[in-house]
Amino acid sequence: MTGTSEYVLIGNVLAYYGASYDMIKKNGGTFTQAIYGDMTSLYKDRHVDYALTCVGLPAAIIMEMALGRPSTLMAVSDACVDHFAATMGLVTRASGLSIVPGGTYTGMPNDIQAMAHATEILVSPKMSDAVAYTLTKILNESKAFLVQMGSSYSVFDPKTTATAVQVPLHPGAVKYYKEVGAIK
Repeated sequence: MTGTSEYVLIGNVLAYYGASYDMIKKNGGTFTQAIYGDMTSLYKDRHVDYALTCVGLPAAIIMEMALGRPSTLMAVSDACVDHFAATMGLVTRASGLSIVPGGTYTGMPNDIQAMAHATEILVSPKMSDAVAYTLTKILNESKAFLVQMGSSYSVFDPKTTATAVQVPLHPGAVKYYKEVGAIK
């Protein structure tokens, strides 16, 4: 859907490679924006040839699509990942998080270079320092709970969280990270 991270990120990747949504249309293609449930059906029923997603690993939508018809993930170049890490703050190749490990999905035995971004929780700067501190503490000290919500959180590292964000930290979060020695 327009305005989602998929739409924006894929639009930027297309531009990086000299393409655009308009170019797809001008060359006889179509671009269908759909919610994940519809995207799966459209792909499995061969109404679309590609599905663009921005999901954590392993993603149920990709598993379902790969079971519905032979599939592969399209890799992006190292240079593309490096470009977006430098210009948009996406995950770097050095982190290892932009690789989809081989075997994650049916029929895809090899590692695949992909784009990756971090998930950040944004709060109002008007939130009280005490609430922001408590929220930060709970999230950073509850990794096991986060992983229960989704296995993609297994890469969450409380030791590096404070320095991996792309937006200014709330003063309550800064207080917590200073207390645990994550920042000075």
